[in-house]
Amino acid sequence: MLPRPARIAIYDAWLGTLGGGEKHILAFARALAEQHEVHFFSHSSVDPARVASLLSESVDDIQFSNTPLSPDINLSEYFAPYDLFINASHGSVLPCPRPRGLRFLFFPPSPPPRLPALLARALHPAHRFVGLPAFGPGFYGPERIGNTWYCATGARADLLIPGTKSRDRSLSLMVGNPGTDPAGKPLRLLAGDEVLHEDTIPPTGGDFIPVGPIPLPPADQDNLPITLITETDDPATQVDPLENRSLGLFVADPRTDATFQSPLRILSRRLFPDLAVAVQRALAFPGRAALGSYDTIVANSAYTAGWVEHWWGLPAVAIHPPVAHVPATSQPKRPEILSVGRFFAGSHNKNHDHMVRWFERLVAAGLRGWTLRLIGNLGSHPDDRAYLQQVRDLARGLPVEIHVDASAEVVATAYNRAAIYWHAAGFGCHPRRHPERFEHFGISAVEAMSAGAVPLVFDGGGLRETVEPGISGYTWRDEAELARRTWQLVRDARRRRRLAAAAIVRSREFSPARFESRIMAVVDALP
Repeated sequence: MLPRPARIAIYDAWLGTLGGGEKHILAFARALAEQHEVHFFSHSSVDPARVASLLSESVDDIQFSNTPLSPDINLSEYFAPYDLFINASHGSVLPCPRPRGLRFLFFPPSPPPRLPALLARALHPAHRFVGLPAFGPGFYGPERIGNTWYCATGARADLLIPGTKSRDRSLSLMVGNPGTDPAGKPLRLLAGDEVLHEDTIPPTGGDFIPVGPIPLPPADQDNLPITLITETDDPATQVDPLENRSLGLFVADPRTDATFQSPLRILSRRLFPDLAVAVQRALAFPGRAALGSYDTIVANSAYTAGWVEHWWGLPAVAIHPPVAHVPATSQPKRPEILSVGRFFAGSHNKNHDHMVRWFERLVAAGLRGWTLRLIGNLGSHPDDRAYLQQVRDLARGLPVEIHVDASAEVVATAYNRAAIYWHAAGFGCHPRRHPERFEHFGISAVEAMSAGAVPLVFDGGGLRETVEPGISGYTWRDEAELARRTWQLVRDARRRRRLAAAAIVRSREFSPARFESRIMAVVDALP
């Protein structure tokens, strides 16, 4: 059982986005902070005042830390002093670094694609047979460059060399320095405490220089770890504003002079570099072992829990996110259709572009006096800004209003004004091939329901757990069905009022009090 108060570390690499998932884990942090000491780790600076505004609660009793992104083995060191570790970072495959751990999933990491996974299983014994070095702990995932690929290090990383008692082996590798300091970065290679090689790697500007051959000691164990030690760059000094990793050196094509390595190197590292990167990711992917290292997996919906079971054969407790009621106002509903969701490209984006096109066709079919309002924070990638501009271009000349990075007060006002709420995440995606592109729960839909906006949500993913079709709103599968339901609500005020009242009642099923009761029961049950 956890001590009281316990020291609890929560990790969310994406806290800076302050999206729906972040609201979810922050609400959990607030509940924990009432009884425990909570330390929140992320890789971006976050203004506690903005977080407090998002939650409409003080976060003074939560400590926020901005730490550089490091390889998993180095990242784990931050969490050593804590009684409980909670991993809420989307896409993370970090094994639990503490004796007690809880994995908070918005959606599970997906298994590697079938072909790379099959090739990884086939090539692994071949790599060992010919003694080809493998990238071990301390390396980031593989990245493509030219007709080959490399892995970046943190301050310390291990190459794993299949063991042999031979005394005449040597190691060679290609090394790049992404830094800009003319003095370069030191490189030390060690086998245990024995220093095998020392060097200084100057800035290479995207190129690589050869290091070695370096004589290797004999080894009886399965893998001889050769440790690379270097210095890392402060992410704040990186030229790329999106680079938040603590980077050391780039390492490509590690090899020994054992027989038969060249054909395998050409096949697995050079001939098909994109496939080779995918195979390397599959080789390094911890998958079920990482997820299974946590005492309990908490999913944000039955939809997410189902995919944890389907992909990884592991049970997950489904606990819906807390959704605070939008403060009511006395203003009447207006002829407005609202959609709230971040503006970002790719993955499970909210399909704002489709909604603008559909609304345009409704206007062309005779819809008059209605406005479509799109509200959301903007992603940090250049592609996200291009996506937002595309949406704005589509909306030009239409009764469409777009609000970016709106305050909580503006969003609350929009919820209270809107008569109808549209949600289109998942539209156009294959439910089996890309289940991650569907809405995993849909906090904004429930917020809209709490304010009496009738939800029209795409029939897929976790949204099916929020709206009762025909009772508290409608689900739809294609544009024609969305248009039909929208026209019904536009033309029938009595139907709108009936569904809106039921939506308000339904939204109470996802109250913060209910969430806190269920999630704290999970924490209290940890061994």
